[in-house]
Amino acid sequence: DGFQCVIMKVYDIKMVKSSVMLEQAVKHGAPAGTTECTHIFSGSINSNMISGSNKGGYAATVWAVLDCFGCGNLWQDLNGASIHRLDNVMTMEVTVHQLFDTLQIYFTATEVPNRYKLESVHDYTPPFTSSRYVTFLMPDAKKYPLPNPTYLAIHATCTKIAHLSGAAEHIEEVLRRMEDTDVLAEDGGSSEVLYTAILSLMCAVAV
Repeated sequence: DGFQCVIMKVYDIKMVKSSVMLEQAVKHGAPAGTTECTHIFSGSINSNMISGSNKGGYAATVWAVLDCFGCGNLWQDLNGASIHRLDNVMTMEVTVHQLFDTLQIYFTATEVPNRYKLESVHDYTPPFTSSRYVTFLMPDAKKYPLPNPTYLAIHATCTKIAHLSGAAEHIEEVLRRMEDTDVLAEDGGSSEVLYTAILSLMCAVAV
């Protein structure tokens, strides 16, 4: 991503400090800030985990929901370390990353390949980019794959369903709790973390 947020085009401040070229770009007006690696499908659904664990049960539930969407084959695509494959990750500024992860913003495909409209579920969400359109570019897309259109479409669908079903606020709270919880309770007390959110999505699909 050229050490930049794919949406805001903010250069990662750590890379600016170690690159004369990026430092010059920032001196001439390019923005700099903190960026993070953002997964389209989170590592929390990674199925390569201890059998019988609560996290394993959570992952199985997520995959069951994705299978309902007709996306069961993603299991093979994203299993284990493949969750970090290049077409499942993007560089985003930290605030944008949070909005994307909590299903506040999403990408809608256009008729132009690899060009997307940045959509928001709230009118008050900052536009981040004046044109509201984002084009993913790579000199060698075969060697370094661009964000997968199917993955982005599924993320967009889940975002719309979450808000239509009224589950968005609960999902945001659940994601916050997941960030604060390194290990789920052995007695199952925290097993509903994200599980309830997934059930909400399933109910919305059923309706």
